[in-house]
Amino acid sequence: MMRGRARGDAADAARALRRLAAILLLILPVACARTRPPAGSSSAGAGSTALAGGSAPASPGAPVSSAEDSAAAAASPLALANLAASLAASGNLAGAEAALHRALEMSPDSPPLLAELARVRLADGREAEAIEPAVRAADLGGGADGRMYLLATSARLRAGQASQAEADLSRWERTSGASALLRVSHGLVRERQGRGAEAEREYRAGLRLDPGCEEALSGLVNLRFEDGDAAGALAVVRESRAGGVAPRLWEAQALRRLNRIVEAEGALRDALAAEPDHAAALAELGAVRAARGDYGEARSLLARALEIDPGLEAARANLAEVDRRLAAAGAPPAARP
Repeated sequence: MMRGRARGDAADAARALRRLAAILLLILPVACARTRPPAGSSSAGAGSTALAGGSAPASPGAPVSSAEDSAAAAASPLALANLAASLAASGNLAGAEAALHRALEMSPDSPPLLAELARVRLADGREAEAIEPAVRAADLGGGADGRMYLLATSARLRAGQASQAEADLSRWERTSGASALLRVSHGLVRERQGRGAEAEREYRAGLRLDPGCEEALSGLVNLRFEDGDAAGALAVVRESRAGGVAPRLWEAQALRRLNRIVEAEGALRDALAAEPDHAAALAELGAVRAARGDYGEARSLLARALEIDPGLEAARANLAEVDRRLAAAGAPPAARP
């Protein structure tokens, strides 16, 4: 019995860590002048499914080039933040961190710069080193931007510091009062502790405070998907008032799991009409078209998704499976889209 409970605890912990990865995708990066990919575009997000297993290769980091170094030397904090965002997007996390350190020398108490530094360190697998800038960003700017509470909580949890995360949240509630994203942060802690029912209550409290809170909706949808309750996930999305592409994506994922493929495709095409380059929605539509036997369009959609976001592991696996099926059907490589 004790061994069974231990296995259950390990499964709960694994589920919570997957949730942390998903919720971080909803936390927008530092505001920059350049165009950035939409929030949620770097993963299929809640309920992501694949036709076959696989993973994307990691992009190695590199130092800032001499030209970038010269340009950064006289740059403003905003220009350096833009440079850091560009370097991070290309996989050069070391260069991104160097640019952010220079920006912080000029503006040491900038919550967006501190938050971006924490994100770069999380992306580099340095959870413990991400905590200090993430918590400081939340201390300085969480009242104005509650996503910083989420970022700091996620950094704590990924480093195995659930009790410290709870202490942070209590402090922020005393200084800033109730907010939807503080409730979502509490939900993340409860999930990490294997207390799913309490996590659900926190996410629902977040939606009561802000009916359009996408992060709270993400929490509820993922709880349903983790329990294998696609119908419940669909109901949660359709009952919500959250707009944007992500809720339509989750609706489509639930519909596909319920084998309501035509409805899933309709939801995805509606989402892509509003945001044509949303990588996760393109990847999900590719999976839907593959499920309907249209491997040609499926391949085009999956390839486009990976062009926008090479880190979509499920899309890469699905593309390989689509290519296998095209080859089995006798389609010559040159004829494939």
